[in-house]
Amino acid sequence: MNEKINNKETAILGLLSEKPMHGYDLEQAIRMRDMRYWTEISMSSVYKVLKKLEEKKLVEAQIRMAANNVAQKVYSLTPAGGFILKEKIAALFYGFDHHRWEIDLAISNFGVLPDSLKKECIEVYISKLEELHKGYGELQKYLEAEGCPDHRLALATRPQYLYRAELEWARDYLKLINTKQP
Repeated sequence: MNEKINNKETAILGLLSEKPMHGYDLEQAIRMRDMRYWTEISMSSVYKVLKKLEEKKLVEAQIRMAANNVAQKVYSLTPAGGFILKEKIAALFYGFDHHRWEIDLAISNFGVLPDSLKKECIEVYISKLEELHKGYGELQKYLEAEGCPDHRLALATRPQYLYRAELEWARDYLKLINTKQP
């Protein structure tokens, strides 16, 4: 199959692979999983993405009556949608790309700052990293308590590894700055 899908489409197909949903259900799942933080999905994009996926015949919609007697358009994955989703997920692992951190731009130009401001900047950066690391630790506890599957739990554990490594680097760099200050 030659169909290409973008990351937004992948996220929506992934949610629909769990069960059929209407747009509001998808919005709630995105919100509950904090997906706007780690995907490109915005509030206004869900219905646009669904329309594109329907045009590509990767999802199909059925009109169902809700409990309150309101018609809802419920989307489900087509076999083609399931196939392309599996292809995309594997491709994301096989085609891993180096991630760029904006902090690298700051570090490459760090020489323009006075030493006192360098120290302050790194201390603030460390504080933010610690806050993020702690937040993902709390998310991990919540997901474990909810009995989430391992692949969802990894969304909390992997960032903790990354932040621990970045914290180690930042603390070492702060020590270096401190030893070079008069």
